[in-house]
Formats: sequence, C-alpha cells, structure tokens
Amino acid sequence: METKEFDEILNFFPERIKSVLKSVSTDVKSNTYEIRLRSDKPIVLFANNGSNFIKTDSTVSAIDSKYSFCISKDELQQVISGICGYSLYSHQNDIANGFVTFGNGHRAGFCGTAILNDGRITALRDIESVNIRISRYIENSAKELIEEISKQPVFNGIIIAGAPCTGKTTVLKGFASEISSLYRFGYMKTVLIDERFEMGCVRGLNCDVLCGFPKTEGIMHAIRVLSPEIIVCDEVVSMCDAESIIKGCYSGVKFVVSIHVGAYKDIFLRPISKKLTDSGFFDYVVFLDNALNPGRIKKIVKTEDLKSEFYCNSCCNN
Repeated sequence: METKEFDEILNFFPERIKSVLKSVSTDVKSNTYEIRLRSDKPIVLFANNGSNFIKTDSTVSAIDSKYSFCISKDELQQVISGICGYSLYSHQNDIANGFVTFGNGHRAGFCGTAILNDGRITALRDIESVNIRISRYIENSAKELIEEISKQPVFNGIIIAGAPCTGKTTVLKGFASEISSLYRFGYMKTVLIDERFEMGCVRGLNCDVLCGFPKTEGIMHAIRVLSPEIIVCDEVVSMCDAESIIKGCYSGVKFVVSIHVGAYKDIFLRPISKKLTDSGFFDYVVFLDNALNPGRIKKIVKTEDLKSEFYCNSCCNN
C-alpha cells in the first residue's frame, strides 16, 4: 500500500510526534487523507472509516481515551514553523488566506484569531489548530473522463465539480498528465496554472506548470508565450476568475477547471458555475464522489443535458 505521502509529511514534525506517527500501521497511513493537530489535544487522523485517535503506542482507536497521544502548544508551533520553512513572515499572506501548501502539494489549513484591516483578514494570531490535507497521486484518476471525451470527434471545456476533499485537484492532475501524454490526442499542449503550489508533480510529457501565478495573469501568460491547446485551473472561486477563463476560451483555448459544488442543481444556482456553463464553452460537467472516495468520478454529464434536466424540473416545480 502507498504510504510515501503520509511519511513525507512527518519530516515537517518535531521528533516526538514524528516517532509516534511513523510507527502507525501501513493500512492506516494509506487510508488517511487528513491529519488534524490541536494544541493540548489528541491527534486525529481522518480516513475512510471516520476519525481515528492515535495512542501513545502508535495504534489507533475510534474512541478517545487516556492513552490518546496529545501534542503541546509548543509542539504545534514547531509544526507550523516547519510547514512554513521556518519563515512565518514570508507565509503571512498564505496563512491569512487560510492555508499554506508545502512538500509535494500538501495543504495545511490554520484556525486562529483573525486580524482585520479595513474589513479584510491580513493575518492570523493565536493559532490553536492545523488541519493537514494529504496530497496523493491516484493512478488513472482521470481514465474514465479521458475515455468519455475520446468518443467525441472534438471536445471543448470540462468542469470538475465536487464538495471539499472529494479529489478535484487529484483528477485535474491526472487529466493534465494523461491528455498531454497520449498519442491519440496528439500529445496536446497543456498548461496547468498552479496558483497555490498544490499540484505537486505532474507527469505529463507535454505539460507546462505555471507555479504561483494568479489565474488571470497565468491565463494571459500561457496564451501569450506557451500557445496552449488546453489550460487547466484548480478552484475557480471568484467571478473575476470565471471572466478570465471565458476570455481565454475566446482565444481558442480549451479549459478544464474545478469548482466547489455540493449537488447537481448547485451548478446553476451558484453565480460562478452558472456563468461558466452559460458561456457555451464547457461540454461536460464531471461530478465527483464524496470525501470517503476522493478522486473517484460519480457521474459525467453533458452540460446541455444537465441544463435541460434542471430547467425542466424548475418549470415542473413552479
């Protein structure tokens, strides 16, 4: 079973925490997708079977007990410092925006007290907990999607839709790697815009990665100097992002993007996703399964079919 991603994260932990987690069973390591650290509280590993408390002997239990392994406030600060490369100052903007990406695309989210300036969060203080989401490469995560678009003589854009922790980034990485490496697609020139350094290693033969570029600047840069056939963007979260993507579509580039969506109907109820689907540039919407099956595709739907179903149901309900 694959445990290298879990073990990689341990390199950022103090020795006492690292020692206990290193001895956790292979099965637990390979199934864990989040590590939650709280000051003076037990470490909790979230896996397919729910919450698991680590004991001092490195075994796990679904129930908290006096044997649960707790970490101190000082140890939590050491973890935060390690994740930030021992330079908290250089990561203040990332921390204020909610998370820091480290290692091979792992994400650390922070919980603390917000410091506001003109109504905007500029920093966090008194950080009491850290949630680490483990980035994994899932082989063939985009295989079903690749096979679907292979049936069409041409395809345009694709929207990857799912709730948090359902593997949107995983599927995007897999798609970018495969579409740029397949002869039957002509090794399509692919650009992946990795705004928050989350993509880690992308294995595509004909794929370029723009790291740290905001989406708008990244799209313009890609079109100007890389002549892409496909641009891949993770987490479209603002109307500005959506407008930049649509402008890019008018340049003749196909886009594959991800959005946060909980249910099918939300595609047309959220302004951002509605703008993308109404643009006419996106042929498919790919819905992912839940957080217990990250990276697994639940359903691939043609956008026009989804629209017809949604608006037909809306009319019937009225």
